[in-house]
Amino acid sequence: MNENNDNIDPFHLPAPRQRIPGSRRKRENIAQQIKKANEERGIMTEKKFFDVFLRYLQGKERQQLLPWWFYGVERATPHHDKKGADAFVLTDIGKIPVQIKSSMAGAKQFLNKQCHEGIVIIVIHKGISDGRILSKTRSFVSKFRQEVMSGSRKCKEFE
Repeated sequence: MNENNDNIDPFHLPAPRQRIPGSRRKRENIAQQIKKANEERGIMTEKKFFDVFLRYLQGKERQQLLPWWFYGVERATPHHDKKGADAFVLTDIGKIPVQIKSSMAGAKQFLNKQCHEGIVIIVIHKGISDGRILSKTRSFVSKFRQEVMSGSRKCKEFE
């Protein structure tokens, strides 16, 4: 017997790890359910973004809420979505790509995974007001636009 094991009480050892039948399958199933829920939340977040702009771009408040250079928004194609853009804000200097996230954790994950340079990231939490979505988008896109116009930043190119 090893000298180091002389002081170990065999009656108080942790139980050996046992495999629960089907546990791997259960973990995979749970992971799939979480992934599906996250995808659905992302779809709902993007829908809210577009619904807000559809409502306000056509309304009487448009001139009060959005600057003259903000022409509209359009949904990204699946091809553009794979490259990191969920939407494009149409402006006087062209299309500005936007990534829409439902949480800061999702935004951080996107920043770590994707080449995000040249894309505006907007986090839309559950329960955020329409006005806050408009103001965040206006603010972030305005800053991005100014940086592009000054030459300190470039928009990501999407073919």
